[in-house]
Amino acid sequence: MWKTFGPFCAPEGTHTFSYTSDANPSETTFTVTDSFGLIKAAGGMHDFPTSFNTTSPSKFCSPEGGFSDAERIKRARKLVAYHNQFTPRTILESEGAPVPSDQGLSVHQAR
Repeated sequence: MWKTFGPFCAPEGTHTFSYTSDANPSETTFTVTDSFGLIKAAGGMHDFPTSFNTTSPSKFCSPEGGFSDAERIKRARKLVAYHNQFTPRTILESEGAPVPSDQGLSVHQAR
């Protein structure tokens, strides 16, 4: 059974959450993704409570007046990171591409 929460307009910073499941905790897993699809946290019942970091901009939160040039650049980096987060590190490094987990944009470690 899937449970989905969100989308949320989380402020930039560190967030902590916990979850309790009394039915089959060994079968319960979670994945926290940001609005761009970047994996921010993942694990099972034994990993709670968990913390993860969000950065601006969010796809769901647009400031009045739009994004600054710096925010547009951060947004573009997130889009590239999403595209690359499951690509093996060796391939990204051989292409000179940034590794999302090294930039703190994803916790996924592609091998």
